[in-house]
Amino acid sequence: MSVVLSILLIAFCIQGLVKFAVGFMVPCPIRSRRVASYYQRGGRIISIYDTATLITVVALIVLLAGWCLVKQSRE
Repeated sequence: MSVVLSILLIAFCIQGLVKFAVGFMVPCPIRSRRVASYYQRGGRIISIYDTATLITVVALIVLLAGWCLVKQSRE
């Protein structure tokens, strides 16, 4: 379980770092136009991204809670 948790945490951190880096590397007008274009297409891409992020966070919380319970029961 700790391997799965580690992989998910690493993937989530990498995704956050990439998003943070893109926020600094891509000029604001370009980012604004890109986000506006997503909303003009119905916002489906943003909805998928938000759902995937929510699922990842929930999976991390469940795995972390399960890992803590297993670890605590072994002590």
